[in-house]
Amino acid sequence: MAYTESSEADMEMTMRARELTMLLQKLEKLTPSQRQRVVMELTTTERKATAANIIEANVPHHGCPYCHSEHVVKNGIVTGMQRFKCRGCGRTFNQRTDRHATGASALARQVA
Repeated sequence: MAYTESSEADMEMTMRARELTMLLQKLEKLTPSQRQRVVMELTTTERKATAANIIEANVPHHGCPYCHSEHVVKNGIVTGMQRFKCRGCGRTFNQRTDRHATGASALARQVA
């Protein structure tokens, strides 16, 4: 059988399904206070992801905030927000880097 990207994706989904099943089984064994902590952690994580999605959707990307080059590439995701790397100056940034010009930090506070 030839190695393909789709077989890799299928394998990853199967692994994630197994991990989820194991996690759910472990949740049953938690104390009420431990379950409450899990709920709080999930809520916080969801709020951060929601804020990141709103910022990315509403704050246009106009190139590097440091050297103003338009030659930027995606460079991973940190705390739920897309990072970019400037091919001009080599610095990394996200949509919130230039907060004063975009107002993104105020938008994030409204969601949190």
